[in-house]
Amino acid sequence: MKKLIALACFITLPCLALADSEQSLIGKWSCNGVQDAGDGLTILMGSNVNFKKNGRFHATMKLIFKDPELETTVVATYRSNWALKDGYLDEKPTYVKIKKLSAAGRDMRHSTFAKDIKASLMSYDPDDLAKVSFQSVSRVSFITEDVTIHCQR
Repeated sequence: MKKLIALACFITLPCLALADSEQSLIGKWSCNGVQDAGDGLTILMGSNVNFKKNGRFHATMKLIFKDPELETTVVATYRSNWALKDGYLDEKPTYVKIKKLSAAGRDMRHSTFAKDIKASLMSYDPDDLAKVSFQSVSRVSFITEDVTIHCQR
Protein backbone atom coordinates (compact mmCIF):
# COMPACT_ATOMS: atom_id res chain seq x y z
CA MET A 1 0.00 0.00 0.00
CA LYS A 2 2.83 2.42 0.85
CA LYS A 3 4.43 1.71 -2.52
CA LEU A 4 1.14 2.48 -4.30
CA ILE A 5 0.82 5.85 -2.49
CA ALA A 6 4.46 6.69 -3.21
CA LEU A 7 3.99 5.78 -6.87
CA ALA A 8 0.86 7.93 -7.10
CA CYS A 9 2.76 10.89 -5.62
CA PHE A 10 5.69 10.28 -7.94
CA ILE A 11 3.40 10.21 -11.00
CA THR A 12 1.42 13.31 -9.92
CA LEU A 13 4.34 15.60 -9.05
CA PRO A 14 5.88 15.75 -12.53
CA CYS A 15 2.47 16.63 -13.97
CA LEU A 16 2.06 19.51 -11.53
CA ALA A 17 5.55 20.77 -12.26
CA LEU A 18 4.88 20.46 -15.98
CA ALA A 19 1.92 22.84 -15.79
CA ASP A 20 4.19 25.90 -15.89
CA SER A 21 6.72 24.56 -18.38
CA GLU A 22 7.28 24.99 -22.09
CA GLN A 23 5.98 21.45 -22.59
CA SER A 24 2.54 22.64 -21.44
CA LEU A 25 2.30 25.18 -24.26
CA ILE A 26 3.21 22.77 -27.04
CA GLY A 27 0.29 22.12 -29.33
CA LYS A 28 -2.64 23.92 -30.91
CA TRP A 29 -4.64 26.65 -29.19
CA SER A 30 -7.59 28.87 -30.07
CA CYS A 31 -7.08 32.35 -28.63
CA ASN A 32 -8.99 35.63 -28.33
CA GLY A 33 -8.81 38.98 -26.63
CA VAL A 34 -10.16 42.51 -26.66
CA GLN A 35 -8.09 45.65 -26.30
CA ASP A 36 -9.40 49.15 -25.62
CA ALA A 37 -6.85 51.23 -27.52
CA GLY A 38 -8.35 54.58 -26.49
CA ASP A 39 -10.12 57.31 -28.45
CA GLY A 40 -13.05 54.97 -29.15
CA LEU A 41 -10.87 52.34 -30.83
CA THR A 42 -11.38 48.72 -29.83
CA ILE A 43 -9.27 45.88 -31.21
CA LEU A 44 -10.78 42.38 -31.29
CA MET A 45 -8.21 39.62 -31.67
CA GLY A 46 -8.69 35.98 -32.57
CA SER A 47 -6.11 33.41 -33.59
CA ASN A 48 -5.35 29.75 -34.07
CA VAL A 49 -1.84 29.13 -32.81
CA ASN A 50 0.55 26.21 -32.72
CA PHE A 51 3.48 26.12 -30.31
CA LYS A 52 5.97 23.58 -31.65
CA LYS A 53 8.56 21.56 -29.72
CA ASN A 54 11.37 23.02 -31.83
CA GLY A 55 10.73 26.51 -30.41
CA ARG A 56 8.71 27.72 -33.38
CA PHE A 57 5.32 29.37 -33.16
CA HIS A 58 2.82 29.59 -36.04
CA ALA A 59 -0.44 31.52 -36.00
CA THR A 60 -3.26 32.61 -38.24
CA MET A 61 -4.79 35.69 -36.71
CA LYS A 62 -7.73 37.95 -37.30
CA LEU A 63 -7.76 41.50 -35.97
CA ILE A 64 -10.80 43.74 -36.14
CA PHE A 65 -10.19 47.43 -35.47
CA LYS A 66 -13.53 48.95 -34.43
CA ASP A 67 -13.64 52.70 -34.58
CA PRO A 68 -16.86 54.76 -34.27
CA GLU A 69 -16.46 55.72 -37.94
CA LEU A 70 -14.82 52.70 -39.56
CA GLU A 71 -14.24 48.97 -39.07
CA THR A 72 -11.05 47.44 -40.44
CA THR A 73 -10.37 43.69 -40.68
CA VAL A 74 -6.91 42.16 -40.88
CA VAL A 75 -6.08 38.49 -41.43
CA ALA A 76 -2.40 37.59 -41.12
CA THR A 77 -0.13 34.61 -40.80
CA TYR A 78 2.59 34.96 -38.20
CA ARG A 79 5.66 32.98 -37.20
CA SER A 80 8.13 33.44 -34.39
CA ASN A 81 10.68 31.68 -32.24
CA TRP A 82 9.50 31.23 -28.67
CA ALA A 83 10.62 30.23 -25.19
CA LEU A 84 9.28 30.52 -21.66
CA LYS A 85 11.53 32.61 -19.42
CA ASP A 86 10.67 32.89 -15.74
CA GLY A 87 6.93 32.58 -16.44
CA TYR A 88 6.94 34.98 -19.40
CA LEU A 89 6.55 34.22 -23.10
CA ASP A 90 9.56 35.45 -25.03
CA GLU A 91 8.82 35.38 -28.74
CA LYS A 92 10.85 36.85 -31.56
CA PRO A 93 8.90 37.32 -34.80
CA THR A 94 10.39 35.77 -37.92
CA TYR A 95 7.63 36.17 -40.54
CA VAL A 96 4.38 38.07 -41.08
CA LYS A 97 2.14 38.05 -44.12
CA ILE A 98 -0.96 40.22 -44.35
CA LYS A 99 -3.42 37.98 -46.18
CA LYS A 100 -6.40 40.32 -45.95
CA LEU A 101 -6.82 43.96 -44.99
CA SER A 102 -10.12 45.60 -45.73
CA ALA A 103 -11.92 48.73 -44.63
CA ALA A 104 -15.26 49.93 -45.97
CA GLY A 105 -15.14 47.07 -48.50
CA ARG A 106 -11.81 48.19 -49.98
CA ASP A 107 -8.71 45.99 -50.28
CA MET A 108 -5.94 47.75 -48.37
CA ARG A 109 -3.25 45.03 -48.36
CA HIS A 110 -0.79 47.32 -50.15
CA SER A 111 -1.48 50.43 -48.06
CA THR A 112 0.71 52.24 -45.57
CA PHE A 113 -1.58 50.88 -42.85
CA ALA A 114 -0.73 47.30 -43.93
CA LYS A 115 2.97 48.12 -43.74
CA ASP A 116 2.47 49.64 -40.26
CA ILE A 117 0.62 46.53 -39.03
CA LYS A 118 3.32 44.26 -40.41
CA ALA A 119 6.04 46.38 -38.80
CA SER A 120 4.17 46.29 -35.49
CA LEU A 121 3.80 42.50 -35.62
CA MET A 122 7.47 42.11 -36.55
CA SER A 123 8.71 44.33 -33.73
CA TYR A 124 10.45 42.80 -30.72
CA ASP A 125 10.99 44.36 -27.31
CA PRO A 126 12.68 42.08 -24.75
CA ASP A 127 11.17 44.21 -21.97
CA ASP A 128 7.59 43.77 -23.22
CA LEU A 129 6.88 40.09 -22.61
CA ALA A 130 3.53 38.43 -21.83
CA LYS A 131 3.04 36.81 -18.43
CA VAL A 132 1.87 33.21 -18.91
CA SER A 133 -0.92 32.09 -16.59
CA PHE A 134 -2.05 28.45 -16.78
CA GLN A 135 -5.62 27.87 -15.53
CA SER A 136 -5.57 24.18 -16.49
CA VAL A 137 -3.96 21.87 -19.05
CA SER A 138 -6.46 23.17 -21.61
CA ARG A 139 -6.59 26.89 -20.68
CA VAL A 140 -3.86 29.52 -20.60
CA SER A 141 -3.77 33.32 -20.63
CA PHE A 142 -1.09 35.69 -21.85
CA ILE A 143 -1.14 38.95 -19.91
CA THR A 144 0.51 42.19 -21.01
CA GLU A 145 0.15 45.76 -19.87
CA ASP A 146 -2.39 46.40 -22.64
CA VAL A 147 -4.38 43.20 -23.09
CA THR A 148 -5.07 39.68 -21.82
CA ILE A 149 -5.30 36.95 -24.45
CA HIS A 150 -7.24 33.84 -23.40
CA CYS A 151 -6.51 30.51 -25.08
CA GLN A 152 -8.00 27.05 -24.93
CA ARG A 153 -7.36 23.69 -26.55
